[in-house]
Amino acid sequence: MGVLILYGFPNISMTYKMSVAPYTTPIILPLTQVALTGSVYSVVVVATERYFNICKPFHKNLGTVCEGFGYVSLVVIFSFIYNITKFMEFETVYEREDPGDTNSTLIAKMKVTSLRRDPVYHTAYVVTNTIFMGIFPLLALTFLNWRIIKAMNAATRRHNNIASLKRRDRAMSGLLTGVVVVLVICHTPKTIINLSESYHLLRYGEMIQEKEEPLWGKIVI
Repeated sequence: MGVLILYGFPNISMTYKMSVAPYTTPIILPLTQVALTGSVYSVVVVATERYFNICKPFHKNLGTVCEGFGYVSLVVIFSFIYNITKFMEFETVYEREDPGDTNSTLIAKMKVTSLRRDPVYHTAYVVTNTIFMGIFPLLALTFLNWRIIKAMNAATRRHNNIASLKRRDRAMSGLLTGVVVVLVICHTPKTIINLSESYHLLRYGEMIQEKEEPLWGKIVI
């Protein structure tokens, strides 16, 4: 939904692009990042819960003291705190349609703030984002799924017939393994583009942009 509002409607309707997008983008874009963070860490939380239930069923863990609502609450709170600075990167400003005419109509435009243009902030964010939205979830999911699959294979060797509960756990393990592959595919382009932007900010002080960025670049960033 966020991608549709940010990049679909403005390319379909010029009225939306000029009259609505300057107001909605500074809010929808950070919320999209919050949703992305929440989706990634929801998968990590589910994998962690599966790990404790399958590999350490008799140990006290987060799953024994926190139910589904607790998981969701923790992920939502973390997602907003982690992305709080994203709400400070864009703003709606008003400019004259004709800069030389003080009586011309004021037009709303979205612009990046000084925080977003700060090379130190942006580089720090790119490094942090690469770790917390790329490397850490990938390593955590890889480790958790490896342990889960290892435990399931061991259980299979001990029992000739797998109970329905074990079959369900195996299906969940396969699903989470697929998620790891999807994370690698989806986050690699974004990481490369963010690192490239950080390099240009450090070397030139600002991004050298074309008049209009390609749609695919906007989406993956």
